Amino acid sequence: MPHPLAQSALAVVLALASCSDRDPVAPGPTSPSPTAEAPTEPAPAPPEEPTMNEPTPPAAERAPLPVPADVREGRLEEATNRLGYEVLQRTKREGENLAFSPASLSLALAMTWAGARGETAEQMARALHLGDADGIHRSAAELVRAWNQRSGEYELAVANRLFGDERQPIEREFLRLTQQRYQAPLETVSFQPPEPARQRINAWVSEQTHERIEDLIPPNGVDASTGLVLVNAVYFLGEWTAPFPHHATRDRAFSRETGGTVSVPMMTQTGELRFAENDEVSVLELPYRGGHFAMDVILPKERRGLAAIEAELSPERVAGWLDDLSPQRVDVALPKFTFDGGTLEMTAVFRELGMVLPFREEADFTGISDPEDHGSRLHIGAIFHQTFVKVDEEGTEAAAATAVAMTRGAMPPQATAEFHADHPFLFLLRDLRSGAVLFMGRIADPS
Repeated sequence: MPHPLAQSALAVVLALASCSDRDPVAPGPTSPSPTAEAPTEPAPAPPEEPTMNEPTPPAAERAPLPVPADVREGRLEEATNRLGYEVLQRTKREGENLAFSPASLSLALAMTWAGARGETAEQMARALHLGDADGIHRSAAELVRAWNQRSGEYELAVANRLFGDERQPIEREFLRLTQQRYQAPLETVSFQPPEPARQRINAWVSEQTHERIEDLIPPNGVDASTGLVLVNAVYFLGEWTAPFPHHATRDRAFSRETGGTVSVPMMTQTGELRFAENDEVSVLELPYRGGHFAMDVILPKERRGLAAIEAELSPERVAGWLDDLSPQRVDVALPKFTFDGGTLEMTAVFRELGMVLPFREEADFTGISDPEDHGSRLHIGAIFHQTFVKVDEEGTEAAAATAVAMTRGAMPPQATAEFHADHPFLFLLRDLRSGAVLFMGRIADPS
């Protein structure tokens, strides 16, 4: 398939680290604690083949596709989308662009939650909207397997891995669950000294994201007290069903969120696309080849109305807008843009969401590691996130990585609608089969 010129990449690192320096212990997994209260499931049968791979008709032939009704409470798709909107609302920086992967965050944190116990597990479940553990882990397995299915129309790959310190004992039940449900094998490294391990993790992320994310964990992001790093990487490569003609791209004015205008290359085309509008927003769906994925662009009616729209975002509100989408002839103008925000440390965001105890030394992650020395137990040390997004006439390439490091201690169209994204807007890169949002962001200044 031709290489699209639109690319997106994201990485998230979550650090689980022990509370104090440890004495060396025998490497390798330990037996599960018989008294541990775990948000894990009974020993599962091999995951069933996902049922989300039926081809989707072209846009003009499809019924409206909101988040599907069968995405029931207790599945990871539902939790992923709700978490995404809440993270977006808590990372508001006026005039700045943002992109991240709710799917990457949700997968990495769900793996981490699988080893949490007691109040630690309860705080994570509330913050991440995780319900029944069996439903969460089974739906995670379905998503990972479905997203890794090969297609000649697009490329989507999801990879998970655990990087464990050679001195840190890991519970066999945790390793079994993360391997079977998340396809996350354990790789043993040494964090004494930490730099070779940091370079190894970053090299793995770079490989999984086709070198779009090369320095996920920053210098000093792990240290000699790091016991485990959980990593998720997501890579998407797709072409628009209807590419924008290069010859129609022209410089046009874009009104910035902070005031004033800037000249940006604006892609244009007119064609039949799924479109909706109301008094608040206009919404346009741009499908990718294969019919399984689409980018939804949400454009406020008010030129400086993005903040007000973001403040009211919820899965229900967005699903209502998407439910109104119908095929129409649309005159489209969308700016080309590139986002490369470097690494974000997201601990404050998740503390604000209610995950307080998981970051403290008294956190209970004994479902991951339950050493006799309580000073070698784990808590979340950091959550790192990195994103690269580039959108142009051909399509979209997207990559995401997540690591958790633990530290010791339709009606026929009657007229042509207009969708001119010449002021700040939101975008969602969505799996149309499951409803899960893989990537999400805001474009306040495409220059």
